[in-house]
Amino acid sequence: SVDVVDDAGNHAGAAASFVVDRTPPAIDDAALAIVAPAGALVDDVTAARPGGAVRVTVTVDEQAARLVLNLALGGATTHVELAPAGLAAFAGVVDVPVADDGGGDGTLAVTADVTDVAGNVESGLVLGDLVVDGTPPSAASPDAFVLVRAPWADPAGSHLEQAAAVEPDARVVVLPGATRVVLGRGDCDASGVAGTVDLGAADVAPAVVVVIDAAGNENAPAAVRDSVWHAGTRGILAAG
Repeated sequence: SVDVVDDAGNHAGAAASFVVDRTPPAIDDAALAIVAPAGALVDDVTAARPGGAVRVTVTVDEQAARLVLNLALGGATTHVELAPAGLAAFAGVVDVPVADDGGGDGTLAVTADVTDVAGNVESGLVLGDLVVDGTPPSAASPDAFVLVRAPWADPAGSHLEQAAAVEPDARVVVLPGATRVVLGRGDCDASGVAGTVDLGAADVAPAVVVVIDAAGNENAPAAVRDSVWHAGTRGILAAG
């Protein structure tokens, strides 16, 4: 405190106080999520892609002056600084790009360095990690999928039958040729088998199949063998 006394003995009574803070800030809560790329056929991806983005949600337990996110992948680290703007407790959400530097697949480790308004620094706070996968699934083998068209007036509709396995735990999406309108989809098991995929239509245009992995990588569309129905002496029969 400071006291000023004049010649008459009057006291100013001025006082000041300062907060002493030697405690580094901490992360109260953090979460990582994958941002599905625009135009993706699936949005519930569980791995990131190079060139994609990761959504980071982070809450700091006190007023922060500086917060830097560090994204480490394959020996390279990207730094992204956030501006807490003097909030008593910082809570922010930011989409951070995943570097597409040709470093290949791997694990993306996300940490944070936080500085509070007193200048205390806490570095290397672990927010989590995510798998990064930029490798598309292998091309489906010829005749891996068969389009079985429904007989006339069959309410069950057409469906896709799988004759050969594809990438384990991938998703099979059926499209009408080059148009990216989903006719049907199925989830593969650990053996790469999706089984029968219902297309929900009495008749469909010639179809192609795209196999999509957990990161949303797509292989080249593969044509399916078309099976049509015809009327014969033994009734309605499948052909093709």
